[in-house]
Amino acid sequence: MAITGTEILQLQVGVDKLFQDVENRDTDYGVFEKLWDGRKSLYGALATPEGMKTLDPEASITSAKLASFENKGDDAGTARASGHAGSSLSSTSQTITWATVTQGFGISKKDADSNFFKEEAQLAQGFLTARQICLKQMTDAALAFLEANKSGVSAVTSYPINNVSFDGTNDIHNVANGGKDLFFSILQTIMKANNYGNFGIDFIHDYNIMQLANDYFHQGSGNDVNKQYQISPNFSYASTLISAPALSAGVGYMFPKGAVAAISAIPKMNRRGDRGDNQIWGSIADKVYPELTWGVNVREVAQDGSINQDLHKYVELSLDYSFGKAKLSATDETVIQKVALLNA
Repeated sequence: MAITGTEILQLQVGVDKLFQDVENRDTDYGVFEKLWDGRKSLYGALATPEGMKTLDPEASITSAKLASFENKGDDAGTARASGHAGSSLSSTSQTITWATVTQGFGISKKDADSNFFKEEAQLAQGFLTARQICLKQMTDAALAFLEANKSGVSAVTSYPINNVSFDGTNDIHNVANGGKDLFFSILQTIMKANNYGNFGIDFIHDYNIMQLANDYFHQGSGNDVNKQYQISPNFSYASTLISAPALSAGVGYMFPKGAVAAISAIPKMNRRGDRGDNQIWGSIADKVYPELTWGVNVREVAQDGSINQDLHKYVELSLDYSFGKAKLSATDETVIQKVALLNA
């Protein structure tokens, strides 16, 4: 989108900051935000500022991996033996697979000179818009990761819970509308049935569920029908990107706290701040998400524009990211449980 309509042809003033903030308002990044919050729980030292410096998303020879032990799953014995033996422990690893997101924008030196919005203002707006576009794509990818990696099995089938059934074809827990008043308590019971009772719960859901959560949380302890005990302020994250399937009044994904996460990296040239061939590789820290760093590449090219013999500055914001989940050994089982509240 070009900077048009604001050439200095007549007296102009900028809009009030409030109106500009509304135009530049962020969209919903709730899914990415929750996964970013869990990075240190899942990735450990790699998710620290020092650890991120060791990551190279462009490495062709070596790549980072997440190592873990596998659960032996042996049956207990019933008698002591002098010649006792046991199977060896086994370990496994998961490769961190990177995806790249980029967004660029350009500025004409001569156009900026004759425009109400000078080069500095155009740069600031360009970075803001590019960041929003990249975060939106990363949030879409985070939601797709949850959907693609939801568990295909659940202990609910062998541990009956009132008003709940597990659909193994579509890999989703369906909570009958009759269980609506105990919905958040039911979620905790589902996780308990799957042996996650000692973990906190992260729950990412649509706005229908958010309305239910707000209703329960703000009823207050003095209300005779108080349901506040079921939920805490940090229990859930709502996202406009999640839409309820047919016949559902709401849908979401839950997993042990910190068991699903995101990590990011930028190339070494950006971390070093390399220069060459009229280009600069650099980085910029995100102002909202702690320890999230964007790669920046800036190049200047002398070329004709709306005015001949112009100097154009092209800026690209970029980031490499990866999503991961705690590994389970059981076939078709993952830490991500999908749940829906039915209309009836």
